[in-house]
Amino acid sequence: MPTTSRPFLNKLPLRRAVSATLAAAGLLVASAPASAQRAEPHGGMLRFPDVSQDRIVFSYGNDLWTVERAGGVARPLASPPGQELFPKFSPDGQTIAFVGNYDGDRDLYLIDSFGGLAERLTYHPSNELLCDWAGDNRLLFSAGGRSHRPQPRQTRQLFFLDVDNPAQQEELPVPYGVNASLGED
Repeated sequence: MPTTSRPFLNKLPLRRAVSATLAAAGLLVASAPASAQRAEPHGGMLRFPDVSQDRIVFSYGNDLWTVERAGGVARPLASPPGQELFPKFSPDGQTIAFVGNYDGDRDLYLIDSFGGLAERLTYHPSNELLCDWAGDNRLLFSAGGRSHRPQPRQTRQLFFLDVDNPAQQEELPVPYGVNASLGED
């Protein structure tokens, strides 16, 4: 499929690289029968890719999938009933944080990068949005309705979460924020 038919993937060089890798992989589902033909998925369903040193994780059809960075067969990582979004590899590539919608709102989860059971990290009634890893053991995320400052309920704040102690959540000292990224300094 020509890349021009997937304009959303052509906006960033990383997305082009991910698109090319996924096209090379053919997204042949590992559990498909041996007689299954090579399938080219609709580009609109390949969402939120993140790249580690050797693999790519992405959301496809509301499930998480991984594929070798060099290409190959994409394999499902997490596919319980519900939606998985915004996967992010940990700095060492061994863990993936993501947003899951299983109980009516979006919470943060961790899963081993090769699969297994996901561990729920947040239980707040607002919808969390994962931004990225902030070091080896912390996640940067945004949520609404949790600030200690007086603000309208729809205002979203930025927080750190320690994955070893998820109850320890630290509000960042900025008035509001949603999609954030941190520099090394």
